[in-house]
This record gives sequence, structure tokens and C-alpha cells, in this order.
Amino acid sequence: MNFIVRTLSLCVFFWLTSCSEEPANRHANGYVEAVQFYISAPQAGWINQLNVTEGQSITEGDVVATLDDESQRLAVSQAQAQVAVAQQQALDLGQGARSEEIASTEYLLKSQQATLEESRLALARQKELLAKNLTAKSDFDEADARYSVAKAQVEQTRQQLKLLKLPAREHQLEAARNTEKSAEQALAQQQWQLQQRTITARNSGIVDTLFYRQGEYVSPGTPLLSVIIPESTKVRFYVSQARLSEISPGQAVKIINDNNDQRQAAITYIGRQPEFAPPVLYSNQSRAELVYLVEATLTPASGLRPGQPVDVYL
Repeated sequence: MNFIVRTLSLCVFFWLTSCSEEPANRHANGYVEAVQFYISAPQAGWINQLNVTEGQSITEGDVVATLDDESQRLAVSQAQAQVAVAQQQALDLGQGARSEEIASTEYLLKSQQATLEESRLALARQKELLAKNLTAKSDFDEADARYSVAKAQVEQTRQQLKLLKLPAREHQLEAARNTEKSAEQALAQQQWQLQQRTITARNSGIVDTLFYRQGEYVSPGTPLLSVIIPESTKVRFYVSQARLSEISPGQAVKIINDNNDQRQAAITYIGRQPEFAPPVLYSNQSRAELVYLVEATLTPASGLRPGQPVDVYL
């Protein structure tokens, strides 16, 4: 009697054990994949500082690296000086001559006016003497010539002073404004070049691989590091045509890695065209089969790494 009881107990145990295992026809081999993006150096230069390590989480706007920027800073300083010169030139032209130039010309005008008055008085005396035949006609003509020259000099200086008090001509002002604008644009360009020496992340993610280290030289467009987007982590596996009817988008599947850690995922994509199973997933069952690609999205906190092999249970 005891032998029969023990035999029945063992049968029940093996039956329960077999029921708890996943059916072989519900299993598929797969691997983890995630979308990656690369952060590259926009310009050539030496890496002054590398601010991230592999496995580190970064967010948009984080500074991941800086390049040497001494040349760019000098270019910015030079462009700033050129802007200051252009601004001052435009201001001077808009305000007319400087006060010192006007004061000097006014002093010259007063001196010439005094000379004119002296020559006028000398001419008047020569005229009276000539009327009394007390001077020669040549002396009178010489006094008249000196008066005419003094009068012309006064008029010339008066006109010059008038011009000095006027602002520059419109076309001169326009040219000065254009020069100022060009200098400001050159400054903006040099500031942008300087900003490119600081390399920032444009997306959030987890640093996967560093391709360079601090102190190394990089060329323009060279990737410095790769970043994984956790939200894009998914499992890719293949099913035969006979099992297509068993799966559908949104269906939950169980993912098990080599450590027997279990995770849940949801089917998000089913291939439309059959293909041969990739070599990495060849097995006795799939070697001669045409299969369909299936993708299942994992949660961001899955902890699985791209390329990692997993078992998928439907």
C-alpha cells in the first residue's frame, strides 16, 4: 500500500513540475537592442576635459566634454575690439567734428578776421594818401591785394567752420553703419565658434561607450561617445509562420536572461515579410524555417544591455 502511495505522489510531483515549465513550442531565442546616438566633436582640437563615464546617465544640455579654446577666445577679443572701433566711427560721423577741431577753427577765424581788419584800415589810409598824391599807385594796389586775400581767407574759414558743425553726409553714415553691422556679425560668428568648443548632449540617455579620453586629439565630426536611449530598449526575436496566429501587437511576453531574471515586455512590431533566421539564432528547429521578426518593448528600468541574449516566452 505504501509503495502505491509513494508511486502516486511521484507521478503528481512530476506532473506539477512539467505543468510549471514553459512549453517548448512557446519559447524563442532573442537579443536585446536599443537606439543609440553619437555625440561628436563639431571641430578639431584637444580634449581638455571629459565630464562623463561609461554607464552614467546624462540629460539634454549636460556638458560632456570641452576642447581647447585659446585660439577662439583670442578671435573673440579681436572681434570685440573691431566692433568698438566701428561703433565709435559711426558715432563720430553722426555727431560731426570733435569740439577740439571746431574750437581750433574758430580761433583761426578770429585771427584772420583781425588780419582782415588791419588790411582794411591799411587800404583806407593808402586810398586817402593816393587822393592827395602822397603815395604811389603801386603801394595802394599792394594794400588792396592784401585786403582781398584776407577777405577770401576769412570767408573760406567761415565756410569750413560751418561744415565742421554739420553731421556727416547720409551715405557716409550709411557706410559707417554697415561697417558696424559687419563687425557685429563677425563677433557673433567668433562667439559661435567659441561655443562649439563646449560639447553638450542634445538628448537624454545612458553613456554606453567612450571612444576618446582626456588629452587626446579629435577631428571634426568624430564621435566621442555613444549614448543609449533607455526608452528605446526592446527585444528582437523570430517566430515561424505557424505561430503567427498566436501573437498580436500589445501582447505581453516574458523575458528571461542568463541569470534567470524575469521581465515583462509588450509586442510592438511583427514583421510583414518572412526571412531566414539570422545565424546568431540558428537552432535545430529554425535552421530550415522561414521566420518573422517580432519586437517587444521593455520598460526603461529593465537593466538589460544591447546585444545581450535572452529567452522569450509567449
